[in-house]
Amino acid sequence: MRAIIERTQLHRELGLIQTVIERRATIPILAYVRMDVTDGQVVFTGTDLDVSMRLGCEARETERGVVCLPARKLGEIVRVLPDEPVVFTGDEQRVTLSCGRARFRLAGLPVENFPEVPTFPAERGRSFPAAALGPATERVIFATSLEESRYTLSGVQMEWWDGGFRLVATDGHRLALVDSSSPSPERSACLIPRKTMQELLRLIEHAEEEEVRFAHDANHVYFQVGGRELISRLLTGQFPNYEMVIPKEHGARAVVEASVFREACRRVATLADERSRGITLSFSEGRLTLTARTAQGDEEAVEEMLCEYEGEPLVIAFNSEYLLDFFDVVREGMVEVELKDAQSPALWRPSADRYVYIVMPMRLM
Repeated sequence: MRAIIERTQLHRELGLIQTVIERRATIPILAYVRMDVTDGQVVFTGTDLDVSMRLGCEARETERGVVCLPARKLGEIVRVLPDEPVVFTGDEQRVTLSCGRARFRLAGLPVENFPEVPTFPAERGRSFPAAALGPATERVIFATSLEESRYTLSGVQMEWWDGGFRLVATDGHRLALVDSSSPSPERSACLIPRKTMQELLRLIEHAEEEEVRFAHDANHVYFQVGGRELISRLLTGQFPNYEMVIPKEHGARAVVEASVFREACRRVATLADERSRGITLSFSEGRLTLTARTAQGDEEAVEEMLCEYEGEPLVIAFNSEYLLDFFDVVREGMVEVELKDAQSPALWRPSADRYVYIVMPMRLM
């Protein structure tokens, strides 16, 4: 096999695929990247058996061949190479990599040991705007559960219909939901692992394409962003009936400025109890007061801000980190808050937006 690849492109593509590959894999081949040399292109494939990525680099002077190379070592070598063309030569057992005056020899593993990675089923694919899917993913992914025991909450529920999609995530304490358009009653759904959605977000951020191709089958979900493919096993199990959690009525409504609230919350939270991270919000006509106290009660932070408010005065407490997660993705504009009472979930959403964030309150001490 032989191929010459521009170092800048090779470095970029290897950087994208590195996060899919297991650094300390119990199965040795999973720490390797598969390299397929075809006419005018080199295709790299990496997998951890659950999430896989396939992407390519333009190449010249190619001679067909396939090899599996240690991903971490290959990535580290390419990262420190001079900005000159990188030449690969060799066979399945051993590959020589040359760049300028530097030369490296890497040992490969048998290609037949590399897991089979399915390809994008083009006949079943549909497209979503990258400008909608990327921000939507960022707005829900933080609400997934990090607890391994809560398996069905560790991913993002994706629903789609003709002309739109919905993303939903919850960890049982808060829920984030984004619609790209008015949802249809007739829609399909699948449950996608958190890691897959993180990788999708990275691909969208590094791509110039305006569309993301999407497909699925009984066990896998597929995304295609430009010439890069992301393939993932689906999570099994039943996602919660989240629509039952969305408040249908409220007794009070507030409107706050996102940037002002975020900074006030960040300041006050510095004295919140380290375990609960609780912060109290006191709503009254034209004013919102944020308060936090240490567990011992001998230290306190208080900040007032202006807000529009309709309803009876209300005092309610939340985990400050849950609020900051929301305001880290809604950084500007006005945010509406719908409240029922101090024990019921509160609904937060940017004005004139299809983004909904629901947070369970904390018990006031």
